[in-house]
Amino acid sequence: MTTNNKKVNTGFFSNIYNSLPETIQGLLRHKLSVIGGIIIFVFTFIAVFAPFITWHEVTKYVVADKFLSPLEKPTYILGTDYLGRDVWVRLAYGARISMIVGLFSVVIAFVIGVPLGLIAAHFGGWTDHAIMRFVDAKMAIPGLLLSMLFLLVLGGGIFTVSLALGFNLSSAQTRLIRSQALSVKGREYYDAAKAMGVSNFRLIMIHMMPNSIQPIIVQASLGVGFAILGEASLSFLGLGVVPPTPTWGNMLSLAFQNMRSAPYLTFAPGIAIVLLVMAFSFIGDGLRDVLDPRLRGKI
Repeated sequence: MTTNNKKVNTGFFSNIYNSLPETIQGLLRHKLSVIGGIIIFVFTFIAVFAPFITWHEVTKYVVADKFLSPLEKPTYILGTDYLGRDVWVRLAYGARISMIVGLFSVVIAFVIGVPLGLIAAHFGGWTDHAIMRFVDAKMAIPGLLLSMLFLLVLGGGIFTVSLALGFNLSSAQTRLIRSQALSVKGREYYDAAKAMGVSNFRLIMIHMMPNSIQPIIVQASLGVGFAILGEASLSFLGLGVVPPTPTWGNMLSLAFQNMRSAPYLTFAPGIAIVLLVMAFSFIGDGLRDVLDPRLRGKI
């Protein structure tokens, strides 16, 4: 008779962990990804439940309470700005704008960039050259400048800012998925499907895209951080979401205009931007390690 000495952990949390997809398990073993996930969860909670965790209206201002530091009045935990508006309330509602713009920008970049890259790789020839020269020309213009020109024509707003940033981010996705798709195009199963008369649409959607998409997932997680930073930069310059809608960028812009009177106004939006961008960078780093262990530690 043999005895099985292998210890089986049947704890509640172990069972939950074992039931998770392999990618999620890999992220949970990646310390930076866990930290990034916690930060993103906190900001998502703040954004979603902003009306319930703030005690002033976002548009309310009390001129008599202007430039109160966080230590002067307990009801203003992060102080007030030059109009007497609660900085904590504006930070919480600004988190909504940052998250929405970040996610919308990545979706728009995916919708624009991925089809172009797949079409360029599949058809090759003049189609490939035309698409990639367009992408190269777009990348030759600094991203912030291109977004500024975009917004000067279309005006500020959540959708137009997302569209401008997504249009910029799409170039990297086009180049990345094209390089992956070209490697798929040279494999035997792709040639076999093509020889069997499979349509171009099915070749691209069934054989090419699923086998090329992993790096795009990593790029998308990093792209959310870049979009949040881009929105903050545009709002700081006065070209982003139109006031009085609070965003972290226009909060920083107003804070810099009042640095001498209230230097503390820069702390909350500045730290929030750094933390959220860093969190998405951590998630992207973890996804890269999980989806392609060969690249671990390379970036």
